[in-house]
Amino acid sequence: MPRSTGQAGKALESENLNNLNNFQTTLAQFREVNMMQPNPQVKTVSDQTIAIDCLLSSKCMAVRDVIGAVECATPELRQAMVHMNQDHLNMARDVFEYLQQRGWYNVPSAESQLVSQFASQYQPPIQGQFATGYPGGIGTIGGGITPPWTQ
Repeated sequence: MPRSTGQAGKALESENLNNLNNFQTTLAQFREVNMMQPNPQVKTVSDQTIAIDCLLSSKCMAVRDVIGAVECATPELRQAMVHMNQDHLNMARDVFEYLQQRGWYNVPSAESQLVSQFASQYQPPIQGQFATGYPGGIGTIGGGITPPWTQ
């Protein structure tokens, strides 16, 4: 290919040469960069802080999964959201147990009578029926009021 000889050709050749020199200089600088060494003056994040952040994130995602599942337009997408919710609940439980074993996350224990009372009052929903989980049971809200949409 013939070389350009005019004024424009010389300017283009000069620009290309400058670009090549700039590239070579940048490449040489990259080769000289040393890996950063840890700075002992910088404080680190503790395992406890990381684990508590993981717990809070898992709990937050579990709540978001439920909201997403309720608002899904297709059964397949809803089921995927329910599975993600279960995964996040399991993660939260695992991290909670990790924190509790180390004494980093203590919760007061409930009296066994209160636990029994709550468990006896809860009635799981029957497929296709409205359920509240209140003592009034299936198809009612609290004290036996039937919601209008079930009549």
